[in-house]
Amino acid sequence: MPGAENNSSRKRPLEQPSSASTLSLKVKGQDGIEVLFSIKRSTVLKKLLVAYCQKRNFDYKTMEFLYNGDCFSHNRSAEDLNMGEEDEIDAMWHQDGGGCVGK
Repeated sequence: MPGAENNSSRKRPLEQPSSASTLSLKVKGQDGIEVLFSIKRSTVLKKLLVAYCQKRNFDYKTMEFLYNGDCFSHNRSAEDLNMGEEDEIDAMWHQDGGGCVGK
C-alpha cells in the first residue's frame, strides 16, 4: 500500500509548522506559584498577562511583569522578544512609596 504511506507522510509536515508557531510560557508570581500557558508566538503578550491575572484573581492594572529582569511592552509578542520554550515571566504587585518617614 504505497499510497497509504504517501498520505501519512503528507500529513506530518503540516503538523510541524503549527507546533513551531506555538510555545509554552510560565508566569511566576511573587508567591512562587507558576502558571503555564501555551500561546502562538505572534500573540500579543497582554492577552496572556490578562489571562494570568484573571486566573489568579489579580487586577491587571496593579501588576508589573518582567522578562529577564526587564520591563517590556505588553503590546509585543513572544516572537518580538525572542522568547523560547518555557521561558518565564515574573509577575509582581506594583508598589508605590516605601520612602523613609520623618523622625
